[in-house]
Amino acid sequence: MVNPLNGPSALTGSKAAEVGDLVAYGERMTAIPDSCRVLLEPVAASDGVEQASVTSATGPMDPFIAVSAYLPVSVPVAIPDGGCEQFDYEVEGAIPDGTVRRLTAPVIDGAQTYALRTAITVDGVPIAGALVEYFYVAILDGRTFVKIWARVPNEFEAEPALGKLLTRTVSALADA
Repeated sequence: MVNPLNGPSALTGSKAAEVGDLVAYGERMTAIPDSCRVLLEPVAASDGVEQASVTSATGPMDPFIAVSAYLPVSVPVAIPDGGCEQFDYEVEGAIPDGTVRRLTAPVIDGAQTYALRTAITVDGVPIAGALVEYFYVAILDGRTFVKIWARVPNEFEAEPALGKLLTRTVSALADA
């Protein structure tokens, strides 16, 4: 099932606060090392942030791909151009936790981009058969946040599909 374009709509409260939260869904999260945390929480938003999105999904835990854009956001901490090639995170009260691998993101004029692959772990060991998540992110002018979020089987080949989707989404926004 493909949902039609959702938005634009204004987000408030916890929904606005979760805009830049890639893995913790509003819960306390620790990245190991802490310097990598910014990749999991790249932007902040407040009440009234506008969201537009398209999602393809069949159920709550089934594979899906979501394309979302948010405006305005702020970038409270500079996003590093490199580093944090692989790190772990823990979400308070959540089991399992996860491991993150930084991927090569497309270069897009006028945007800062990066890509991540996350896998759920228990005691540092990936769970066999669990879905993995990909996040392809672009931040335009420090005000617009574009996120491609895919929850897919481990064998899914993210490139070049997700990189192209991010590039095309940013291009469409620039043309709007």
